Amino acid sequence: MSYQKRIKERVRNNKKRIDLKEAKNKRHEITIKISKNKKEYLIMNKRSLIQEDEKTKIPETLIQMIQNFDKINQFDDQNLLQFLKELKNDLDSRKSVEFLFESGKVPLLVHLLNNSNLDIRFEILSILTKITNYSDKSIHSVVENDGIKTLIELFNSLDFNNSKIQEQIILLLNNISFENIEYRDFILSFDIINKIINFLNQVNDFKMINCVTLFILNLTTRKPSPDFEYFLPFFQIVENLLSFDDLEIIANTCWIISNLSEDSIDNLQEIIDLNICPKIINFLDHPNSRISTPALKIIGNIITGYEEQTQYLLDLGILNQLKSLLFSSREMIRKEACWIISNITGGSFHQMREVVNYGMVPILIKILKQDEYSVRIDASWCLANIAFQGENEDIFLLIYEGYIEPLCEMLDLDDISTIILSLDSISKILFIGNQVFIEKDLDQNPYLIPIEEFGGFNKIQFLQNHKNKTISQKSAHILKQYFVFDENENENENENKDKK
Repeated sequence: MSYQKRIKERVRNNKKRIDLKEAKNKRHEITIKISKNKKEYLIMNKRSLIQEDEKTKIPETLIQMIQNFDKINQFDDQNLLQFLKELKNDLDSRKSVEFLFESGKVPLLVHLLNNSNLDIRFEILSILTKITNYSDKSIHSVVENDGIKTLIELFNSLDFNNSKIQEQIILLLNNISFENIEYRDFILSFDIINKIINFLNQVNDFKMINCVTLFILNLTTRKPSPDFEYFLPFFQIVENLLSFDDLEIIANTCWIISNLSEDSIDNLQEIIDLNICPKIINFLDHPNSRISTPALKIIGNIITGYEEQTQYLLDLGILNQLKSLLFSSREMIRKEACWIISNITGGSFHQMREVVNYGMVPILIKILKQDEYSVRIDASWCLANIAFQGENEDIFLLIYEGYIEPLCEMLDLDDISTIILSLDSISKILFIGNQVFIEKDLDQNPYLIPIEEFGGFNKIQFLQNHKNKTISQKSAHILKQYFVFDENENENENENKDKK
C-alpha cells in the first residue's frame, strides 16, 4: 500500500480525540494554588509570640491576686473592676498567662461574664481574649465551661450602643474559632453570621467592620470548609463592603469570597448573582496585591465552573485584564493568569476561539519560550488546549507563531505530566496535518517538517524507551501513525546495504 493510501486509511480510522474534560482535570491535578500564606497578614489570631527571656519572672502582684482570687465574690463592682484591670496589666507574658491557667481561675472568669456591670464584662472579655492569644489550654477551658454559648448570648443581649463590648466578644470568638474546626462549627451553629450582619447594619465604624470581616475570614479559612449556607447573610452586605474606601475591609471581603467560591461549583452561582464580578475584575490590576491576589483567585474559581459561568466572565471582558496580567512583573500573577486562560481554552470551542482571536497566542508562546518554569508549565496548558480543540487555522497559527520549537523542548523536561501533554499536542497537530495533506493532495504532512526541524522526531524516538508506560506508548503511537516511509524505499535501502 502506498504512503498516501496508508495515510488516508489512518485518517479515516483514527478514533483518537482529546477529552477536554479530562485535559482540564489533569490541569487541576498539577496546579499549584496561590499559597495560603498570602492570607497571613489577614489572620487575626496569628498569636503574637513575645520573645521572652527564660528568666522572665511572674510579677509578685499577679501571684498575690491569684491567691486572693477566690475572694472576688466579696468585692463590690468598683473594687472588682479595679482588680480586673490590674490583673489584665500583669498578664504581659506567656508565663503569666500559663500561671493564671494553672491556677484554675479561667472557669471563674467565664462565670463572671454574667455580671450585669458592662465595664466589668468588658475587662473580663479583654482578659479572656489576651490569655487565649497565648494559650491553647485557655481556649479549651473557656469552651469547656460553656463559654461559646455565654459569649453569643451576651452578644445578642446588647444593642449597638455597646459596640466596644461586642467587638471584644468577636475578638474572643475569633481566637476560639481558629483553634479547631469543631469549635468553629459549633460557633456557626448559633447563627452567628446572621447576628453579626444585623449588628453591622446598625453601626458605621470602620474598626468594627474590619474586626467582623477578619472574624468571618478566619471562619472560612480552615479546611474542610464550613457549610456554605451559614454565610448567605454575609452576601447581603458584600457589595457595600467592596465599596468601602478601606484597604483592609476590601481585602478581607475578597478573601472571604475567594474561600467560599473554591469548594463547590454550585456555590459559584450565588456569588455571580451578587453582580460583584465587574468590581472584582477591576480589582485585578489594583496596585495593592492584598486586593489583586484574592480577586485573581475569585476569577480563577469562577472560570473553573460551568461553561455558562466562564462565558459570563468572558462577556464582562475578562480577557482584556488577563492579557495585561501576562506582562505583570510578578511571577505568581503571570502564572495564575496563564492558569485561568488554560481553563478558558479548555472550555468550549467558542471560548477557546475567543482567546485565540484576542491575540493571546503570540504572548503565550513567548512565555513558553522565555518565562520562569512554573509560568511556562501553565502556558503550555493554554496552548495545548488550543491544539486539542483547534482546527487547521488554529494549528497553522500556532506553528506560524513559533509553537513547535518550545513544544519540542518541553519533551526534554523531567516532568511526566508535561511530557504527556506535549506528546498529545504533537499528536493532534500531526493529525490535523494529515487532514491538510489529504485535502490539498500534498506530498507529505506539512506539519512533520517543523517537528523534525526542531528535533521532535529524535526526541520522540528516544521517549519510546521511557520508563513511564504512557509516555513510551504515546511516543510509539506517534512514530507509527505519522512518521512512516514508503515500503519500496525501505526495501531498496535494505538491498543496497546487502550489496555493500
